[in-house]
Amino acid sequence: MTADNQAMDLHERTGAVLADERGLIIGWIGKLVLGFVVVGIVIFDAGSILVNFFTLDSTADEIAIELSLRVGTGTSPTSRELERSAQELATQAEARLLRVEIDSEKVVHVRLRRRADTLVVGRIGPIKDWARATADGRAGST
Repeated sequence: MTADNQAMDLHERTGAVLADERGLIIGWIGKLVLGFVVVGIVIFDAGSILVNFFTLDSTADEIAIELSLRVGTGTSPTSRELERSAQELATQAEARLLRVEIDSEKVVHVRLRRRADTLVVGRIGPIKDWARATADGRAGST
C-alpha cells in the first residue's frame, strides 16, 4: 500500500466513525427533545385541569354570593330573573349554568360546569371527562 492509499483509507475510516458519532448524538438529542415535549404537554394539561377546577369552584361561590345579595335587597327577583342573572354571570366566567335555585331559607344554590383548555386530554374519548369540572356554590342572603 502506498502512503496515499493509507491516507485515503484512514480518512474514510475516520469519516465513517464521525458520521456514526454524529448520528448517535443527533438521535440522542432528538429523543431528549421529544421527551421534553411529552413532559411539557402532560404538565400543561394537568395544570390546566387543576386551574379550571379550583377557579370554577370559587366562581360558583362568587356567583352565589352575587345572586344572594340581589335576593337580600328587599325586592325578591322572580326565579326567571334570578336564572337570567345567573346565566349572565356564568357566561362572563366562560362556564355553563346547570342549576340555580333558592331554598326556603333564602339560600342561593348554583351549579356550574366548564371544560379546561387542554392540548390532549380533552380530545381523547376515554379520558375526555377529566377536562370537565363541575362546581357547586351556595350563599345565604343577608
